[in-house]
Amino acid sequence: MVRLTPETERFLRKAVVGLPLRKRREARDELRTHLEDAIEHRIALGAEQAAAEQDAVVALGDVETLNRELLRAHFGRKLLFQVVLQIVGGYLHQLPRVSLRRSGLKIWKYTSKYHRQSSEGRHDEVIARLEGELESRGPSLDIHQELGSAYNAIGEYELALTHLQAEVELLKENSELRQFRGGQDVWLAGAYCNLAGVLKSLGKEVEAEEAVRAGLATNDKNFLLHYQQAEFCLRRNDLDGTVHHLAACLQEDPDNVGKLDQGKALLHILCTDRFDKARRDPRFSALVQRAHGELASELDPMAGDGEVEAVLQDSLAGDGKKSLANIQQAKRSLKQGDLDGTFDHLESFLSDGLTVSTAGKSLLLFLCASDFDPLRNDPRFDRLLLRAHHHPQH
Repeated sequence: MVRLTPETERFLRKAVVGLPLRKRREARDELRTHLEDAIEHRIALGAEQAAAEQDAVVALGDVETLNRELLRAHFGRKLLFQVVLQIVGGYLHQLPRVSLRRSGLKIWKYTSKYHRQSSEGRHDEVIARLEGELESRGPSLDIHQELGSAYNAIGEYELALTHLQAEVELLKENSELRQFRGGQDVWLAGAYCNLAGVLKSLGKEVEAEEAVRAGLATNDKNFLLHYQQAEFCLRRNDLDGTVHHLAACLQEDPDNVGKLDQGKALLHILCTDRFDKARRDPRFSALVQRAHGELASELDPMAGDGEVEAVLQDSLAGDGKKSLANIQQAKRSLKQGDLDGTFDHLESFLSDGLTVSTAGKSLLLFLCASDFDPLRNDPRFDRLLLRAHHHPQH
């Protein structure tokens, strides 16, 4: 039996980060077996063990790409929702707190005290501590919310559902939150959003949509709830409802913590394959332009790519022509089947000296077009979307 080096074991651990505990062990064992077989085969052909192990690891590819593929294989399109939660400063690991101060009650959001353990995949450790706190302290908003998040992360959806339902009930009864403008509604809407996500994981689509609707009845300005409802409408081929709820994502929300750039977040979502059914609807193009924001007042709602590029060239100033040339070259490379060249040109759109805030949003706008449909299942596309969303880096 081949014994793997510590470096290879670290590679295996990094490759499965983010998977639920049991799936993480299964995937790591499967990868280890694959590596051991590959190493033994190379040794049988006359290779030294060290070289055979190195070649076998290299054959698996980049560890980040491998991890991404494993996550996509397990979570499927659910992964997108987790990314969106991160983008919009979602409610998982962001808990409501009420504090007595001289100036009165105040509400703020803070990062979960178990955030580090959760990000490292140590969910069992978090659950054990939280269950102990629940037993000693009794029911509380933060414990139920964090337990719901932790159980959701390891795939124990029934247990997650129990705690998230308890969180919703506690929020409904919390009289302190009612004293603040939108306070209770904001947190309750977020709790319904998390509850709907777990219900979807359990395959309870009807109950999930009911939770979304209950959340919207509580706060009809919640970005994530409108996004979820748009998905439900699209599954029923209700394009009117889909466009309505996607457009509602762009409405002003005075209670939006962190001042989310709703247009940028919506463009990020619309770039994915999740709304492919709506991509060829004329209203989709109008919505994309509206989400960009800077174009909304300058373009006809149904403006074509040529007009969009002309306006963007002006907004991108001196670097506009060079940047748009990258988009055209990316399209040509894609038609020729050169995916590597396509991604190189798209990356260049962001890295060729552009520092204006419209650059990342403009790239997301272009990536919404059906021209780039062949890229949407490539792991590099997801990374490009994240980079565009966070451009420019300050």
